[in-house]
Amino acid sequence: MLPTRVKANPVRIAMVIGILLLLTVLTASVFTVSAEEQRVDPYDVTLTSAEQNGLGEIIPLDHTLQPGETTTFKASLKNTGQFLDTYDLSVSNAPTGWTVDVSPTSIELYGDASQTVDIEVTAPYTGIDDDYSYTLELDAVSQTDPTNASASIDAIIRCDPEVGYTLKAYVDLPGHGTTEVTEGMVIDVRPGQDLVVDIAMTSSGNIDDIVELLAAGPTVWSVNFPNYKRDVDTDLPASSKSTDTVFVPLMIKVPDTVEDTEVFAFSLTGTSTYAAEHMDTGFVKALTFSLKADFTNYILVETDLTEISMDPGTTVDVEVTVTNLGYVPVTYHPPSSYQMGGLEGFTEVIEDIGYTALEPSDSMTFDITFGAPADAMANMVCEYSITGSADKEVTFIPARVALNINHIHSVQVVTVMETLENVIPGQTSDVTLQVTNNGNGNESVELAFNTYPIGWDVELTPKEVFLVPGQTANVTLSPTSPIDTEDGTYDVSLKVYRVNYDDVGNKHYFLATTSITTFSVANVADLVVNGTFVSISNEYPEVGELIYINVTVANIGGATAENVEVIVQIQTLSGSVKEVGRETIPTIDPGMTDTVYIPYTAEISVRWVIVIVDDDDEICELCDTNNEYRTHVASSLTNEGSTDTGGRTDDIAPSTYAAIIVSTALVTTVLFAVMLKLYTAGKLSKLAIPGLGGAAAGYSKIRQDDLLNNETRESVYDYIREHPGAHFRSIMSNLDLSNGTLSHHLQTLEKGEFIKSEKDGVLRRYYPRGRKFTGEIIELNSVQRKIMTAIAINPGISQKELAKKVGISAPTVNYHVNGLKAARLVEIKRHGKKTELFVIKRGS
Repeated sequence: MLPTRVKANPVRIAMVIGILLLLTVLTASVFTVSAEEQRVDPYDVTLTSAEQNGLGEIIPLDHTLQPGETTTFKASLKNTGQFLDTYDLSVSNAPTGWTVDVSPTSIELYGDASQTVDIEVTAPYTGIDDDYSYTLELDAVSQTDPTNASASIDAIIRCDPEVGYTLKAYVDLPGHGTTEVTEGMVIDVRPGQDLVVDIAMTSSGNIDDIVELLAAGPTVWSVNFPNYKRDVDTDLPASSKSTDTVFVPLMIKVPDTVEDTEVFAFSLTGTSTYAAEHMDTGFVKALTFSLKADFTNYILVETDLTEISMDPGTTVDVEVTVTNLGYVPVTYHPPSSYQMGGLEGFTEVIEDIGYTALEPSDSMTFDITFGAPADAMANMVCEYSITGSADKEVTFIPARVALNINHIHSVQVVTVMETLENVIPGQTSDVTLQVTNNGNGNESVELAFNTYPIGWDVELTPKEVFLVPGQTANVTLSPTSPIDTEDGTYDVSLKVYRVNYDDVGNKHYFLATTSITTFSVANVADLVVNGTFVSISNEYPEVGELIYINVTVANIGGATAENVEVIVQIQTLSGSVKEVGRETIPTIDPGMTDTVYIPYTAEISVRWVIVIVDDDDEICELCDTNNEYRTHVASSLTNEGSTDTGGRTDDIAPSTYAAIIVSTALVTTVLFAVMLKLYTAGKLSKLAIPGLGGAAAGYSKIRQDDLLNNETRESVYDYIREHPGAHFRSIMSNLDLSNGTLSHHLQTLEKGEFIKSEKDGVLRRYYPRGRKFTGEIIELNSVQRKIMTAIAINPGISQKELAKKVGISAPTVNYHVNGLKAARLVEIKRHGKKTELFVIKRGS
């Protein structure tokens, strides 16, 4: 039975029982040793197979190396005994010339532990018979019990030497260039001719070798090619074979006594020393060819230039050499033209050498001047075959000359106007660029900006054009200057590239840097007139009464407006319009206003008053859509019988308007007083009347003037009024207040409805509550000017986009937009959740 203070806990009881059982099992395992383990040799060791590096093979294995190759094998050594022991490792049966290393040579292992060891084997380069093999034996001997604790493992290592050669021959024949000698080929030669046959032998084997070359031919011929021995070096392992090519010249002198069409056979053979010693055969390669005597008379024509690159409209001199390869004298004369292919415009001027006698083996030279046409296109090729004529039957070996016209890249970029005057900040201007291909080949040209003013948004349309020679394309340059761009001039320059890949694989080939144009930026005026700025001395005059229409014009732009003309018109309900007066304001400075007073004698009926500023658009403005405003004036007869009704009889008299207004105001006042009495008496506390609670509370708190009697609280309130949208830390830092003090005064002011706060991301911003624009805007501050300018340039812009444009927070923008709306400078339109902002337009 547990004491009454202790309650049985099944979980704790189960945990105690489980721990006791676990300790019992562990104790039993410690003192239990199987009979099988007691019989294990304490120092026994075994060698087991392990994966070879990168090959996935195991030891023992049958592995083939090539001469000079090094391979690393792996074997796993395990101490199958019980105690720590040290084992010595060694490899036996390594043949002479082979390198075999074990790493490490001694290892220390605890009982039942294992370790992998490396066996590095390198085959020799030489002295290996074909398909040679030997058995590698790895031994592990215990230092504690070397007699009983040891192990070994075998691997069969093979070596496969390779011998391989290719034998080629080349001969240089007059007029034909270098020609490969193929098996059984017949080569025409002339009596007494010196002939050089270049022998090229290439090794593809994997061993060091010595090769002997032997040439055999007619005994009466002079063959300067004694038995030639050559070391073939293959010092690299077979896994990275290199080809070793040797060149041996075979000098052949044709006897002067050979007869025409007589044929003589030659042969080339080679013998491998290594193959002769270690393989079944020493034969490498054999090549046979024949020489045939030819008594034909030849005239060889050669030039010092064969491939010529030249620009259009240029010339080049080529020296021509003519050689008599025949056996009899000939008289040579060059032809009058050499051109092939029928290309027009190319010219040649041949040096006048007349008829020239040439003895056998004699040579002579003359010049030819080639000219390319000025309008030659890029990569045009004009080929010439230069031969001539002789007084005997001869065979000409002609010379070939090819004229290749260079690609001249010449792209010019100019503007229609060098300077674009009076660019308005924040607006986009278009400039037409003319891109002309003045070169001689097709061009794909890409334009990119080299320099342009920081902060500007500059576009090119299109950026890439294709032009044939002489073609011009138009490209539009569209710069947009920032709203706050200062007066001055700004330059833009371009880089011109070829789009084609160049010889080294680069996509662009740089052509030129071109200065394009200069933009002259000037801040301009922006005149505004709206309902806030227009008033009438008496909106309900009697007919014939002289009244004044007072018009105030504000300049919210960045430049002074001069000679501002203000026009006042009257439009009747029938639609007729007449001007009643106009005044000219000499100047209105940025951010300032000026007022004119236009007299008007009242006429019967309601008439529209139309105020127009700068009607002829003589003044350059940022926005011209806010220069007009409409209001109305209602006048009535003071005596009966007047017939001037302006075409209508349903105008409401001012007395009727006054009666309606007074009656409505009286009823509203009585109702509000009753509701307020009931609320203060506590009888409306449960009624949900929107706005009434706040109004009553506000009424009660506004009378608590002592809220601002605190000097610190008053300084906080004044700071927020001067810096609407300020956040907590900025107020605390600028007023040097502690966190707790500022929090207390902000809460007090917000409860008293002197201020309000809004969340802006991680910040909370504070605004004066109930601040209104009075309608007498004398000077807009810099933030308000930026906002007005951005809205004028981007009609329909959202407040979120506007905040990004002017670089201030969204709550601050919202505060100023509401103020500008109250001043009738800005209107807000909503489409669902989307809000659009517009500057007040004419007629609004």
